[in-house]
Amino acid sequence: MFEFCRHSRILFSILIFVSVSLFPFSVHASVNNESAVEIMPNKQELARMGNWADKDCDALLNDAIKGDEAALFMVGYAFLTGRLGQSINVESANMYFSMSASLGFPLALNQITLMYIHDKNDPFLSLIYLNLAASYDHPELLKSYHDLRAKLIVNFGPEGGQRIAAEIERIAEEKRMKIEKNKKDIKRPENMTSEFNKVLFTENIIHEDLIYTHDYWESIFEGNTRE
Repeated sequence: MFEFCRHSRILFSILIFVSVSLFPFSVHASVNNESAVEIMPNKQELARMGNWADKDCDALLNDAIKGDEAALFMVGYAFLTGRLGQSINVESANMYFSMSASLGFPLALNQITLMYIHDKNDPFLSLIYLNLAASYDHPELLKSYHDLRAKLIVNFGPEGGQRIAAEIERIAEEKRMKIEKNKKDIKRPENMTSEFNKVLFTENIIHEDLIYTHDYWESIFEGNTRE
């Protein structure tokens, strides 16, 4: 147990070298001060977010709770930065980011990565969401992910580290499959009530993260079979 805890602290100390520039939606990340990457919205994402440039917060929120992933991200951003007449509320921001991430919006997946680094101090879940953000058309994040993956294996050793890395990638694939299902289900008429889309509240991909505890990862590290 002591060895696992020590390696976890080392990995987190590497991940914590992440600096965030909130405007204009850019994130600068460095891996142990050796390399830097920047996530920026692509043309499609900018166009999606630009749909609400002339709308007030109520109109934006209305589009969001009906299941528009870009609108959900923008509501989260408004809570994170105190824009559109909102006071800053990080918990509310993360709630909307998680809904957007559950529909595969890469900038929201990146915000969940940062949530697990800065708010939750969880290096393993942060790598899962970094994996997902990179896989949704943001190849500029690939080097950061692979550098951190390699450092994880070095810190935890070739056997335990490989087991943890494999589990991170298994969970990421499982979440990606759920995201793709959500993207289909969000369009089904039976999931839309008069006020909101039920998928946003019943199929959030971070709800299951509660099972990935310290004991869970220690068990993976030690090579115990998952139940």
